[in-house]
Amino acid sequence: MTERIFAIAELTFRKLKEPAFFLLFIFAAIAAYSMSEMEALSFQKENLIMAELLSSGTGSAPLTSFLFITCMTLLLGIFAGATDIPRDIESKMILVLVGKPIRRTEYLIGKYLGVCLMCVSFFIIAAISANVGHLIKTGQLYPFTMMFRQFLLVFSIFPFVAMTVMFSCFFADITAMIIASVYVIFSVFLSTIPLLVEMLPKSITITTYLYFIYYVCPNYLFYFLTYKIIGLVSVSLIIYSFSITVIFLMIAAMRLNSRDLLA
Repeated sequence: MTERIFAIAELTFRKLKEPAFFLLFIFAAIAAYSMSEMEALSFQKENLIMAELLSSGTGSAPLTSFLFITCMTLLLGIFAGATDIPRDIESKMILVLVGKPIRRTEYLIGKYLGVCLMCVSFFIIAAISANVGHLIKTGQLYPFTMMFRQFLLVFSIFPFVAMTVMFSCFFADITAMIIASVYVIFSVFLSTIPLLVEMLPKSITITTYLYFIYYVCPNYLFYFLTYKIIGLVSVSLIIYSFSITVIFLMIAAMRLNSRDLLA
C-alpha cells in the first residue's frame, strides 16, 4: 500500500518539470531574495483588528518575507491541488491508475502527498533564497530560533492542500480553484468571530450559531500569531493541522469513492 501511494506521489511531484512550475520557482526565489530584509510582521496603524489578532502576545513573529513566501506557496497549493485530480478524470488517466492494483483512497493520498511535497520544496527553495539574501546584505544568518519559527509556517500547507484537494474531488479544476479561494477568504473573515462575539451584548443568542460556523472553517490566522516556538501553542498548531487535514481528506475520500469516473 505504501509503495503505491508513494508511486502516485512521485508521479505528481514530477510535474514540477513543467515550465509554469519552473518559472514560479524562479520568481519565488528572486522575490524572497529581494524581500529578505523586510522586518517582522508589524502594523503601523493602531486599533486594527488584524494587529490585535496577529501581534498580541510574546515570542517570535513571522517575518514579512516569509509571510510572502507562505502566501506564494499556498497559491501553488491551490493551482496544483485543484487541477490535478480533475484533469486526471477528464483525460481518463485516473481510470488507468485505479485500474491497476491501486485503490481510490491510495490514489487520493498519493496525490495529496505529491502536492504537499511540491509546496514544501517551493517553500524551502524560497527560504534558502531569503537566507542567502540576508547573508549577502548583512553578513549574518538569521538566528536559529527565528528561522525555526518561520519554518513552523510549513504546517499551514498541509490542511490548505487537503482542503483544495477535497474541492477538486467535487468540482472541475477552475471551479475548484475559485471555490477554494473563496473558502479561504471566508475562513479568514470568520477568524474574527471571537472578537465579534465579545463586542455583542450578552443577551443576544446568536453567539452559539456564530461559534458553530467558526468551528467548521479552519482558522489560518493561527499560523501567523506571535508565540514562543517551544510551548503549548506550537504543539497545538501541529495537532490542529493534523486533525483538520484528516477531516478534509476523509470528505475527499468519501466523494472520490462514490464518484462515477466515467461521467
